[in-house]
Amino acid sequence: MALLLLAFTGWLATTHFPLILEISTILLGAFLLSLAIAPLAERLARWRVPLGVTVLSIYIGLIGLASVLGDLLAPVIDTQTQQLRTHGPALFQELMTHLTALPWLNRWLPSLGTLSQQATSLLNTLLPTLLNTAVDLGDLTPNALVLLVLAYFLVTDGALSERFMALL
Repeated sequence: MALLLLAFTGWLATTHFPLILEISTILLGAFLLSLAIAPLAERLARWRVPLGVTVLSIYIGLIGLASVLGDLLAPVIDTQTQQLRTHGPALFQELMTHLTALPWLNRWLPSLGTLSQQATSLLNTLLPTLLNTAVDLGDLTPNALVLLVLAYFLVTDGALSERFMALL
């Protein structure tokens, strides 16, 4: 009977390993985030600021910082991308002209046709990967929310964090 239970446990662990890994990552992330927030929350608790208010204000501050950084970086990235689109082919052509003019380097460089075929095949393999990455980032949103809620409860409820540590 014990051997059957061991085999069932092994089968269960191997078939549901991605789910177990995801849950473990969320728990570890929540625990580490609560460890990072706890000193500030305890310091503000001495000034009679509730722990929940402290944690929520830290979350709002982090979200605000991320949105400000996004607002500041988006125009720069957009400008750089547009410049690369407009000037990139001419710069690449100029670079290849200069490099092929060097006789000792000419035999090591591929022709422009071969290089464009390689670039096209690279883009054909890269674009689906980028699309899948964007979709996977959308799947991370519920995990991040669960992580934030768990970290909130680990910081605000001292007994919960002690019980969590006892389980580890």
